[in-house]
Amino acid sequence: LHYAPAYRNIVDQYMGISREGGNASALLYLLPLALLIVYDAAHNPLHRFFPFPDRWANYVLRVAGGYGIVQVLAQDLGLKTGAVQRDLVQAEGVQFLLLWGGAFAVTGHRSEGLVAALLYFVLKHHVSAGETSSVCFEGV
Repeated sequence: LHYAPAYRNIVDQYMGISREGGNASALLYLLPLALLIVYDAAHNPLHRFFPFPDRWANYVLRVAGGYGIVQVLAQDLGLKTGAVQRDLVQAEGVQFLLLWGGAFAVTGHRSEGLVAALLYFVLKHHVSAGETSSVCFEGV
């Protein structure tokens, strides 16, 4: 996300967060997500955010999650990805939809899938300060 560094710097400065030496206060970025988890667990309000029936929302998320799984399997099998297909999948909005759909396919709940996808992006862009790794487990 192009705005993440600027947002992170403002919050860091306001909250007095120093990223030198692995300061755990960077985890403050998880606080809004933790509040969303508690609210969701208590009330499950997600019905208000979808202007279309549950059946369609669930269908779209299941197809997105299924496509994400197929995409990863195809890569693991060594199948080539089309150029436009690659560009589409690399768009952050599409990535969010694919991750949300994959999490929904596993949990069976849109709100829990949403929290899982949001957690991934918060950890990637804010807690990790945008520093990425080419693989998840480098020592393996």
